[in-house]
Order: sequence, then C-alpha cells, then structure tokens
Amino acid sequence: MTHNVHTPGKTRSQRRGLRLATILASATLITGGAGFAASAAMAAPTSAVNYVAAGGAGGEGGEGGSSVFGPGGGGGSGGSGGGSVFGDGGAGGAGGKGGSSVFGGGGGGGGGGGGGESVFGKGGKGGDGGGGGNSVFGNGGNGGNAGGGGSSVFGPGGNGGKGGKGGDTVFGDGGKGGKGGKGGSSIFGPGGLGGIGGAGGISIF
Repeated sequence: MTHNVHTPGKTRSQRRGLRLATILASATLITGGAGFAASAAMAAPTSAVNYVAAGGAGGEGGEGGSSVFGPGGGGGSGGSGGGSVFGDGGAGGAGGKGGSSVFGGGGGGGGGGGGGESVFGKGGKGGDGGGGGNSVFGNGGNGGNAGGGGSSVFGPGGNGGKGGKGGDTVFGDGGKGGKGGKGGSSIFGPGGLGGIGGAGGISIF
C-alpha cells in the first residue's frame, strides 16, 4: 500500500494560500470587482475615497491680503469634499474672503469647493463662496461663487452652497454677490437644492 505523506510545511503553505485568496476575493468584492496583485496587498495606495465612513470636509480658502493704494488680494478657493461609497460625501470648503483696500478695489471672494460624491449615502454640501473685500475709495470686491453639491447614486444629492456677499465701499460701487451653487444630482434619490445667491455690497456715495 502506498501512503501520501504531507509535510507540515506544505500543509501550512496551502492553508496560507487559501487564506490569502479569501482576503483578496473579499477585497475585490468590496472595491467593485477590481483585482489586486499579491504584491499590491502589502502596501495599498491612499485614495480620496472613503469606502465606509463619511468623506472628509474640504479645507477653507485663505483670506486675500489687504492693500492701501493697490487692489486687495483675491480669496483662495475652498477644497473639494472627499467622496465615500457607503457614507455621506464630505462638505466642500468655504472660499476665502477677498482682501480690503483703501484707494484700490476690494479683492474678489474665493469660490467654494464642491461637495463630495457618494454611492449609497448623501452627496456632500457645496462650500459657500467667500465675501468680497471692502474698499473706501475703490469698488467693493465681488463675492465668490459657491460650490455645487455632490452627486449620489442611491442617496439624495447634496445642496449647493451659498454665494458670497459683495464687498462694501464708501465712494465706489458695491461688489456683486456670488452665484449660488448647483444642487447635486442623483439617479435613484432626490436631487439637491440649489444654493442661495449672495447679497450685493453696499455703497454710501
């Protein structure tokens, strides 16, 4: 009679291979059918998409610098919200305020960041536009446009952000208000609401 002898090392190798195959199959199912090489499992790349938790909020834009004789600096744009598969999309960051000036025009407000997208959750809210910079003898800066709401497949779309307020002035023209953000779209859920437009700036003379 012939007996097949299995060494412990060979048995452990077979079990280890089975466990690895199970893990890779599970990862492939979660990530939507994308296959991974065994070497890629050792160091997975980072991504802006969070598969389970909500996406992170985008950062706020920086404020523009002020000036005496020249125009104020424009505000920085807000960052986009992070996406998610099962959680809600992150909110877009607000745009930075425009810089002020004495004799020059006020800086324009920064645009709001777009809301993050989601598959099963709600799309992120769009970031608000930054306010325009104020001036004394020049024109007020225009308000920044708001970011649009993030889209979703099964959940509701995110609401658009609010437009930034126009900058005020004493002797010039007040700045224009920023445009409200577009509501996010959805395939099976309700679409997001459009954002409110920003108010125009005040002028005294």
